[in-house]
Amino acid sequence: MKKLIMNTELKITKGEWRVDDSGYLSQGGGICIMNGNECLAIVGDYNPHHPIKENAKLIANAGNTIQSCGLLPSQLLK
Repeated sequence: MKKLIMNTELKITKGEWRVDDSGYLSQGGGICIMNGNECLAIVGDYNPHHPIKENAKLIANAGNTIQSCGLLPSQLLK
């Protein structure tokens, strides 16, 4: 069994990440990944066939996962 090593090289914004789909900050139909009152990234709606809200939730969850356990979600599978 492989030993999991904490990922200390990844530099990310600290604090809880959440999805804000109110459109207030993205102003264009995209969904912001928020940290406090700051928009870290926008998941755009350039292709209406993609589930942007679900994709935004996945991105926010990955940011929270690495902060809570020190591993990327893909590293948890190993």
